[in-house]
Amino acid sequence: MHNDILKFGFQEGRSCSTSTCFAISPMNSVDDVIKDMESQEFPARTVDYDADSDSVDEFPAEGYSEDDLQLVEDFVEDVAPAKGLPAEDDEDDSDGEPDVTSTSGDGPIVEFAGLPEWGKPALEVAKQVLRAPEMENIELYSFRAAALRDRLYIRIDKMDDLYGSPTLDDVALFSSKFSQALDARLGEEAAGKLSVEVSSPGAERIVRVPRELERFGSLPMQVTYLKEPGSTETDTKVLSLKELDEQQGTSRWGLADVKANRRKGVMKLSKREAGISFDLPISSLQLIKLHLEI
Repeated sequence: MHNDILKFGFQEGRSCSTSTCFAISPMNSVDDVIKDMESQEFPARTVDYDADSDSVDEFPAEGYSEDDLQLVEDFVEDVAPAKGLPAEDDEDDSDGEPDVTSTSGDGPIVEFAGLPEWGKPALEVAKQVLRAPEMENIELYSFRAAALRDRLYIRIDKMDDLYGSPTLDDVALFSSKFSQALDARLGEEAAGKLSVEVSSPGAERIVRVPRELERFGSLPMQVTYLKEPGSTETDTKVLSLKELDEQQGTSRWGLADVKANRRKGVMKLSKREAGISFDLPISSLQLIKLHLEI
């Protein structure tokens, strides 16, 4: 069997988010392992996870289990980029987020990093599993296969949920069926080398244009659009969809009543602010994501 990593989590009003809970948990916590490692003098043989010779991720390899070292490696992959440090390899992002610069398209977001030979068969297996009757209302949101470390990131979308968030049971059911089907397709030995992560699309998921505009029309969205036709200059605002005409290729938006648009200390938009509208051609919409109010 391959290594399954399920991304679970909860937010009020949502059944799944991008909070991470690993199905395989080493005995030590990240903080305990790192604290212990930092207290040691580095021996001659160390593990430098991003090869930049800094002290953030160089820890002694001797005296620690593989689980401990893997825990630190996973931690460094998540934290190093946030601190401005180089990632270990650009072809294998730790969170599995596909490199998306456009919000257009109708199908799932698919990316093969490093052209893994198992990528396309695994994608076919995922689509096959989602055609099962018990997977009704679940669709493939994104699929990323990274060859460098034999990792597979799958995000599934629950079509009848306000935010598209699958439940824990949905994620577990898909993961189980996918695991069995992948073993059958690739063989247990080949499938066993893969680490598979299944999660929700995330709280700030990409909204595909135009197909998902009406679906998420009741939610505030972060909209990046061209300022002028034919221009490359963009602007980004948190907006609410008011009108959509796909045949005419037009959309009308208003300022979303969220903290980002309110004046300091004010709990809601003024009537004037609420009345501001933006008439945007659908072709001008460059990237749209759901807005997460923090």
